[in-house]
Amino acid sequence: MKKIVKDYFSFARKERNAAVILVICIGGFIALPYLYQPANNPPVVDEKLIEQLSKLKEATDSSSNNSYQPNSNGYAGSSFENVKVELFEFDPNTLDAGGWKRLGLRDKTINTLLNYRNKGGKFRKPEDINKIWGLRPDEAARIIPYARINSTQNTYGNFAEEKLTKAELFEFDPNTLDANGWKKLGLRDKTINTLLNYRSKGGKFRKPEDISKIWGLRPDEAARIIPYAKIASTQSEAPKALYANAAPVAKTLTSIDINTATAYDFKNLPGIENGLQYRIIKFREKLGGFISINQVRETYGLTDSAFQLMLPYLKYGNTKITKLNINTATEVDLDAHPYISAYTAKSIALYRTQHGNFASINDLRKISAIKEDMLQKMLPYLTTEQ
Repeated sequence: MKKIVKDYFSFARKERNAAVILVICIGGFIALPYLYQPANNPPVVDEKLIEQLSKLKEATDSSSNNSYQPNSNGYAGSSFENVKVELFEFDPNTLDAGGWKRLGLRDKTINTLLNYRNKGGKFRKPEDINKIWGLRPDEAARIIPYARINSTQNTYGNFAEEKLTKAELFEFDPNTLDANGWKKLGLRDKTINTLLNYRSKGGKFRKPEDISKIWGLRPDEAARIIPYAKIASTQSEAPKALYANAAPVAKTLTSIDINTATAYDFKNLPGIENGLQYRIIKFREKLGGFISINQVRETYGLTDSAFQLMLPYLKYGNTKITKLNINTATEVDLDAHPYISAYTAKSIALYRTQHGNFASINDLRKISAIKEDMLQKMLPYLTTEQ
């Protein structure tokens, strides 16, 4: 037992000294707040600021008590409680400000409602009144049961209010009928203007049913007049028949030299469209001239089918070719040629700088970067002669 106590509870001198120092430090940290307490100085009070805040609070409380007392419905403004409400059947699309006032609505809500109507807004059903901004639920619940919306107005807006002429039905051609004729058919002025504008801009009625596509034409109006529409056949069928029976114009084509032909000459060939004639001329100029007819096929954008159409009219004359002197041409000049890539042009210029001028164009074979198939295409356009 003594051995166990000695092994686990006995300390060396250094350990005892360390334990004492640790206890002293802990006690010092615990006592430190009590030994050094901060002075309890009273806060500085600005008497004027306190007085101003008190007055502001009193003014706010007074304003709240006088003008924003909630009523029994949960809405602020007790002044609304004294409004006399008179309930009667009404049409929300036609009722004036005085009528809304009699129904007990507030001025601000009435203004919102009238602005909505002035901008073309319509009430299609009584429940739409709920959508008015600022209308309280209790107000809406009170007046909606008395709302009566005119069925004609609900379908066509204000069309029912517009005075229409007495409809007179007769056969007519919608492509030639004038404004008075449309008026006799019972159409409104706005619809007539739309219809005449459509015709003045080149619009045509191909069949009677096309009349129903006119913007603003009501379905009942279209159903009433379409059975009487008779479109003259000469307006839609005669031109087609004329072109169908017309004899095709014969076009005489002659062969052209691929190195001397102009853009106009190429334009007359079959298969040439979308400016291909100009591309052929530009490709020929960059090359320095064609040495075979098949080179025309390499023009960018020229399809094989188009080339086959024009091929019978192409011929090659022994035209002098413009050649590049590989001893004097710059790297930019070489790179501009369709058969010489930028890398090949750089290799030629570098070889010339390192080894001097080329004795003949066959010296290009000494440049490993130039493949034989590339060289065969390039050689007809290169020279070393001055």
